Amino acid sequence: QMETRNKNYDSKFLEIKQLGFHPHMIPFVGCEWDTGRKLLLIAESCGIPLDDVDKSKKSVPRKKIKAIWKNWYTTPSNELTPAQIHNTDIKNVFEYVIENNETYGVRTYDAIKDAMLESCGKRLGDIGWGIYKHVAFANFYLRPSLMDKGGKHTKDFNATDADIGNEIIGKIVDIIKPNFVYILSSAVKRNINKDVFVLNNIKFGVSCHPSTCWWNRRLRNETKTGKEKFKHFLDKHKIFK
Repeated sequence: QMETRNKNYDSKFLEIKQLGFHPHMIPFVGCEWDTGRKLLLIAESCGIPLDDVDKSKKSVPRKKIKAIWKNWYTTPSNELTPAQIHNTDIKNVFEYVIENNETYGVRTYDAIKDAMLESCGKRLGDIGWGIYKHVAFANFYLRPSLMDKGGKHTKDFNATDADIGNEIIGKIVDIIKPNFVYILSSAVKRNINKDVFVLNNIKFGVSCHPSTCWWNRRLRNETKTGKEKFKHFLDKHKIFK
């Protein structure tokens, strides 16, 4: 089986209390992390469908899903269906795209990959989705958003979500010790504690979420699109050079 991720940090991640309730939600760390420039990408959140999409198991009522979601930080998510849990397993998602060198069907991951490949050029050869081997990826909010049948996300994040997100990100930084951090969400930018990066001498940048129209369009008074900001950060710090 192709090597995709660095598992050496898994046990440390699972010592984080909230991740202990949801072990499938530990961050993805690429297998080339220790020899690379150590860029940690921080996005917003995963999502779980309110309607059961796993036909092989008795469906979980919406009411129960919402109860699990409400108590996410103190309740294991093992009562959700495998398909719902799988949707929040980012390490498994990146293992899939690297091994199969194909999209998972999530626009955010596609957009990030395309920008990284454009910055990388041919330095790493025809690497494709394997570009993710060279970075780490985590979401700021551990509690997922809820998705309806159309895929629309309900993001009812509050101060508790932000406090726990900052606590977890601080511990992730302490464990994997990134040299660079890039925040892929304007909403996360407003809530994340950047002092942890300053105190650890970590260079960081931020842009809009890749799923927004501003990833490829310029906001008024902005000189770069979200994608251009991200690529500028990658080029400036020679992440793939």
